[in-house]
Amino acid sequence: MGQVQSGFFPLRYPNAVRLIVTWTEHLSGNTNTVNFSMTVYSKYRISGTWKCKFVADGTDFGSPRIRISHGGKTTPGSTVVRTNMIKTFTYSGSKSISITAAMPDMSYYDVDEGSSTSQIYKPSFTTTIALKNNNSAPPTPSISCTNSKVGSNHLAEGTLDVTLSSVRDPDNDTVRYVIYGERKEPGKSYWEKIGDGNSCLLWSTTSRSVSHKITQYPRGTQFRVWGHAEDGKTRSGTTSTISNIWRNKIPNPVNEILPKEGYFNTDSFTINWDRPSDPDGNVPTINLWLSKDGEDYIKVLNNSSATSYTQNIANDAEGTQYKFKIYSYDGLVESIATTSPTYVKNTKPTKPTQIFPNEGFALGSTLISWNKSTDPEGRGIDHYIVYINDIKVGTSKTTNYTWIMPDSDPSEKEYTVSIEAVDVDGKSSDRGYATGSFKKAKPPAAPAWIKPEDTYFENNIPLTWENISSNGVSVTYELSYRINSGQWTVLTNTLRAPQYTHSITGITRGNSIEYRIKCSNTFGQSSPYAYSKVYCRNRIPLAPTISYPIQNSKVHDSTPRIAFTIHRELDSQKQTIYVKCGGKTYNSIANANMFSKKAGSYSTEEKIIFTCNELSNGSQTIVIYVNDGLINSPEASRTFTVEKSNLNALKNDRITSELFNAMRTQINTIRKAYGLKDYAYDTKITVGALIRFKYIEEMRSAILDVRNVINNYDTSNPDKLNTIWESSAKDKLINASIIQQIIEIIKNT
Repeated sequence: MGQVQSGFFPLRYPNAVRLIVTWTEHLSGNTNTVNFSMTVYSKYRISGTWKCKFVADGTDFGSPRIRISHGGKTTPGSTVVRTNMIKTFTYSGSKSISITAAMPDMSYYDVDEGSSTSQIYKPSFTTTIALKNNNSAPPTPSISCTNSKVGSNHLAEGTLDVTLSSVRDPDNDTVRYVIYGERKEPGKSYWEKIGDGNSCLLWSTTSRSVSHKITQYPRGTQFRVWGHAEDGKTRSGTTSTISNIWRNKIPNPVNEILPKEGYFNTDSFTINWDRPSDPDGNVPTINLWLSKDGEDYIKVLNNSSATSYTQNIANDAEGTQYKFKIYSYDGLVESIATTSPTYVKNTKPTKPTQIFPNEGFALGSTLISWNKSTDPEGRGIDHYIVYINDIKVGTSKTTNYTWIMPDSDPSEKEYTVSIEAVDVDGKSSDRGYATGSFKKAKPPAAPAWIKPEDTYFENNIPLTWENISSNGVSVTYELSYRINSGQWTVLTNTLRAPQYTHSITGITRGNSIEYRIKCSNTFGQSSPYAYSKVYCRNRIPLAPTISYPIQNSKVHDSTPRIAFTIHRELDSQKQTIYVKCGGKTYNSIANANMFSKKAGSYSTEEKIIFTCNELSNGSQTIVIYVNDGLINSPEASRTFTVEKSNLNALKNDRITSELFNAMRTQINTIRKAYGLKDYAYDTKITVGALIRFKYIEEMRSAILDVRNVINNYDTSNPDKLNTIWESSAKDKLINASIIQQIIEIIKNT
């Protein structure tokens, strides 16, 4: 049984209805007979006769008028209004249909309230539902053999390993996986069963894989497998058949191991063999085992593709005997063993010692010497082999050798001498090495400049550079300088330490200074010059220019705005602004919020407005300068008087001529401070005179001139002065708030 319902449809407040559709299904073959019913549910009491419409998958079951009565004044209820709306569907697979439940013309009468409404309600909803279908077979799985593959065939050794892919039943039934198999033994032309009597290897709902033991079958037996899936009612299609599966055959052994005999005078010897074949077409690898002096065999090669093996015998005692066994391996099983002859290590002479040279530097002809070696058998030393950096450079019958150093070798190349003694039987000793190495002498390198990284300096430049050592010996340095790309002047040529402080107090400010340095070693070889970056003696930054307030002017704002200009930094350095006011010093980095441009430091010309913290009444002097990181600019100063406004709030909302004229006077005082002329007011206000709105407009205009000066000085200032004037119609009464607004602006501009 299925059910679906609408949300609530509002009726006369606060009542509401919901439409509910319920259905049952009966499956027979490909036919699904569905019986629908429709229910009306309401939050509170409802009573009346209305049409109840129902449509399923395009079939309209009509809209009969049906009596509905249920619920209480405060309780919900429901009425089944339509039943036995039966529809038959014939299909395969899944089926989704659309259903609609509606009440097309519901004139709602409230029984409890005894009132009615002319409003027509039309509750209706449409939705899609899914119907059931008949059983479907599970999909056909794929089959795979997980045994290793050689070419086009799978080779199995101990077990036959087969897996079916996972499938999902369309009806969500439990899936059972079935795998079948057969075999065909060598020399037979027919297939035989493996597994149970039905050739079944797997029949399981919990596993998709099988590992079937095949050791009971002859090597070379062929196998084939197939399978399907089933859900207990029907089965899937049959998988493809895999028939290229064989039980692995043993690989062929190595024919023989060479050499057939051996008496070795070297530190190692090599055995070799031909690559074996495999009847299955595999490429066998080699497992090699070694026995020393009849002891247990140990594996020295594992699954190797090599056809030779070199045995290191340098650390073995003379007379040690060696024997090998080789097995070919096809990845699954080994062949029978092939055994080598017995090999023997010969005795070697003692290695040369006391080999010279073993340190220092050299050029051209170099005499190499060493002590004499001995032959344990007493047969004597035939000759010595001389090596430089493990490369043979010659032989000698004596205990010395003259070596000519190649001109093409780079300077400071290291050379290590080693000597090898060879006895009269051709047996070589261990290589004797010098205890150290020597080098080819090299001219010194140009010193790399290290400091300073800065560009501009006041009095001294502390120079440092890379400390150079040439052929293990200290060097001397020659330091020169030039001004503005002129002639070079030597400061010193006897420096041992990699540092020098140059006084530049005698060099004109703004001039460029460049240095070069070279070094010389005890062999008289000099390095190339290394050149420093170009430095400059710092120029004094320009003093700022203060524009406003005007010198010796008067302001009524205790936090006046100081308008000034800083100039381009002559050396393109960053300038920090310093402002002294009210007994304190502020700067553009720590007090960025007090500056209209808040960059902190500046290199270009900038117009800036500085807003003072509150100043006391009386004469105030503002001092402004910049610092480029090395030196201060000259100071710029401006003196003015702070006289806080004596204008008070209106008393009893009355405007006196004295107050009005005082406001005009103080506005002109502010205008003078910011370089503006006195505003020419129309008439003087006398006692008893009628104050017209144009006098207000005059004061507003006079104030706006000041604000324009401030705002236009630094147009990028985010803290611009803005005035939104109190509104009042012209030639009407002037509100006290209009006058009070102007007073507050006078005090704060």
